[in-house]
Amino acid sequence: MIKTYAWTLFFVILLAGVYVWNHSNTGLDPVIKSIIKNYQGIDGRIQDDSMGSLGLKTIDDIGFRKKESILEVWYGKQIFKANIKNKEVMEALIKLDLTVAFDPLGNVLLMYKGEVVKEYE
Repeated sequence: MIKTYAWTLFFVILLAGVYVWNHSNTGLDPVIKSIIKNYQGIDGRIQDDSMGSLGLKTIDDIGFRKKESILEVWYGKQIFKANIKNKEVMEALIKLDLTVAFDPLGNVLLMYKGEVVKEYE
């Protein structure tokens, strides 16, 4: 009886650990992959030639909210999450003309083509 309880508890803890590990080590958000795949031109820059379906016209169409090390970014009509500690994500953001910087107080700044993007609370 105790062996069965111990194995069941071990199995539940193992499943919970795998679940947490998978969700904490995710790579690129599928939306970022989709934007790069569908809107990247020959020169490597993002181009919205499809009648404005991306919805990105000015810097006002971009915004973000920070939750710990995760940025929730509004990029035109698209919304995605980006982990600022993940190098692969930071390299993908550069393809979208987005860069992450820090002000002297250590606050995160998201920049689009060198201009600071509005942060929402």
